[in-house]
Amino acid sequence: RQKADGRLTLVVQALERFEVTRVERSGFPYATADVAVLPDQEQVLEEADTYTYDDYELAQRRVVSDNGEEMYNFDGRKDYELARRRVVPKVFDHHPYEYRRVSIDE
Repeated sequence: RQKADGRLTLVVQALERFEVTRVERSGFPYATADVAVLPDQEQVLEEADTYTYDDYELAQRRVVSDNGEEMYNFDGRKDYELARRRVVPKVFDHHPYEYRRVSIDE
């Protein structure tokens, strides 16, 4: 809703937690930002449990132990980040059920 002095009143409803990664203030009379969606940890851990690696990823993780046994090196931080990236699109599937329309008069 625009006020008599030209200011706007906006109602904003975030459906996901997010982190602002970059703020841009040029070109618009208002700031814009790039954000990273932060899905719930439970969703990420569930995705990590079901994550399967393709041949390229496995080749990048293949190592040979001291006794000559072929093994795979899995880094928990990298695995968590891969799972987080894979789960982000899935969290948007629930948005139609997670909000209610809000009027400016509320």
